[in-house]
Amino acid sequence: MLALVCVAAGCGGASQTTPPRPAAAATTGAVTYSNSPEDAGRLLKDTSSAVKAKVSPDLGVHFIMDSTSTVAGKSADSQAEGDMVFPNRIKMTSQTLTGGQQAKVDLIMVNGQVYTRPGSGPWQAAATSTAKPPDPAMLTSYLDFARSSRFFGQESLKGGLKTYHVQIDVDTALAAEEAEKNAGAPALKQSLEATKSATVTVDLWIGIDDHLIYQENVKTVNAGQGSSSELQFRFSSWGEPVQIKEPF
Repeated sequence: MLALVCVAAGCGGASQTTPPRPAAAATTGAVTYSNSPEDAGRLLKDTSSAVKAKVSPDLGVHFIMDSTSTVAGKSADSQAEGDMVFPNRIKMTSQTLTGGQQAKVDLIMVNGQVYTRPGSGPWQAAATSTAKPPDPAMLTSYLDFARSSRFFGQESLKGGLKTYHVQIDVDTALAAEEAEKNAGAPALKQSLEATKSATVTVDLWIGIDDHLIYQENVKTVNAGQGSSSELQFRFSSWGEPVQIKEPF
């Protein structure tokens, strides 16, 4: 399954949704864009630069995620909340409903190695075959590897945050190759390799004042693997200090 698909045991922690909070400093100022392909490309480039300026091995972003995935005809609905540190660290609590069964899991990923804690149990290193949580590097690499894009103008998110809405078709082969450079574990590289044959469409809601991503919807279809997924990310607190380490 795509590297963005959550662990089979769960990918969400039920949480209260709060309006996205803009980053403390607006770095790009108000810039206007038309609906031309050239301006859509310029918006993606400006957003990529703004995001990269806000992330480092010590700075991250908070996220809330809702997802639906289907593999071999079986569906799972998940919710998750946690933090990402780029390019390859994530910590989240997830809750998944599969076949009428609900499961809660705490999860940490560092350099491709996944650690899980089901319920109140102890932390354990996950098997290499375990499906991976969202890949921070892949989420941002979409900005740089769009085959085509469509600009839908300005829209306001919940809470009144003003954004630009743009949709992109991802060049999955190039995006996966770039993400593989930061994939420490062999299993993560294998997972990324599988995404090269997938069709990925991404909708982005980008802050007008700071060019940071506040909502990202990712739709993936991998006909060869008989799988599909739809994920919605809501981001806040860009550039805040975040410490994510192995649990043992």
